[in-house]
Amino acid sequence: MDIPVSVTDAVNGLPDAAFLVDNDGVIVAANTVAAKMFGYTHTQLIGSQVDDLMPESAREYHKNVRQGAVEEPRPRSFTSGVTFECERRNGELFQADINLSPTEVEGVPLTWAVVRDIDSPDQANAGRRQAMVALDAIGRMPATTFNLESDFTAVAERLNEVVPHDRIAVMLIDEDDPSQAEVLAVAGEVHPNFPIGTKVAVAESAIAWVAKSRKSVSFTSDRVEYAPPAVQLGLEGGYTETFGVPLFDGDNIVGMVMVATKNPRRYSEFNKSLLVRMGDHLAIAVANQRMRIRVEQQTAEIVLVGTIGKMVSSSSDLSVAFASAEESIRQFVHFDRLVVSTIDPATELVVGSFELGDKLPGFATLRHSLKEGIFKPFDEMLSSGMPVQVDRQQIEEAAGGHDVFASLKSAGYQQMLFVPLVVADSNIGLITFGSKDKTAYTDAEINM
Repeated sequence: MDIPVSVTDAVNGLPDAAFLVDNDGVIVAANTVAAKMFGYTHTQLIGSQVDDLMPESAREYHKNVRQGAVEEPRPRSFTSGVTFECERRNGELFQADINLSPTEVEGVPLTWAVVRDIDSPDQANAGRRQAMVALDAIGRMPATTFNLESDFTAVAERLNEVVPHDRIAVMLIDEDDPSQAEVLAVAGEVHPNFPIGTKVAVAESAIAWVAKSRKSVSFTSDRVEYAPPAVQLGLEGGYTETFGVPLFDGDNIVGMVMVATKNPRRYSEFNKSLLVRMGDHLAIAVANQRMRIRVEQQTAEIVLVGTIGKMVSSSSDLSVAFASAEESIRQFVHFDRLVVSTIDPATELVVGSFELGDKLPGFATLRHSLKEGIFKPFDEMLSSGMPVQVDRQQIEEAAGGHDVFASLKSAGYQQMLFVPLVVADSNIGLITFGSKDKTAYTDAEINM
């Protein structure tokens, strides 16, 4: 068909290669940049198949994309994330970004295809600078307000502008149980077996891979057997590559971000460098969020401890004071039974105790000594002035010589925590927490 001169003059002024293609893929017009880029004369291009400008291995894929554009005519921009491998007349291959735009000339539906050689030094450098700028916007997210759960979608959207992907997820190691990791954020496709909140053993997850190498790791569909179980499921389900980036807090790995794609081309080395860069930004944001949460928790704990202290110190009856503070105390320390006891300095006997929670029959009438050598954990507590924890085995061992421990053994107690009350270097009493749960008291509970 004849193309108006006004149209060909307009496209000859474009800095990129431009083709006008009919619905069958036949080139009906092309500018001088297109001829130079592909190494053909203008005459050779007109009437040829646009699919033939691709290497043979990519022609069918390109044909399907082009036909999809014909069936659903809409502009497709350079930022669509789809790149194509093109072939010059001399056989040289190069990567191109293609902008498609439907049009009509004299009532005939046609498509403009504007081709940008992203392997050329000028385009590659400009594109990379643009990608860096877009990605570094993640690093500028306010550290004082970043929240992984609510802000992660924005992070994923910004990342998708420069590294298109089908799924991205963040898994963090549990601070209380480092053997476990939890999926805390997901964007894109949902993994049926690993939604948000899923916990997995670190040893069976991809975190184990990055923890060992302390660097990023790639799992691909042609080597599924080398991937951890969760990643294998994704690769067998259509992903061509899953790229894992470790998240560091100082020298410690606190988790990882996993980015998966179904693109047959997988991730380029530049894509991977961007993902590592994104991981650095995200690690800082996560570390700041965790630190902020810890500070907020510690502030709340200090306030609550101060409240408990006021309640106890302002009361003339300790049993009444502790009873009123029981609910607040349980926010910090788990217990089935709490006992506050006084110590007679002269005899080193525990006397004058009162109880909260579980009551043991006859306990109030029991007396036991804290003299050195009677019970080793008590020796440690008295000499150090620090709390000591006693487990079920120690309770059973002590039950033979102590009526108090015999009573605790019979009642089924698994853990005991003894906290000395020290005034002017003298032990005047102790607080005893007892639990029938096998869970030991944590460092956080002991510190509180």
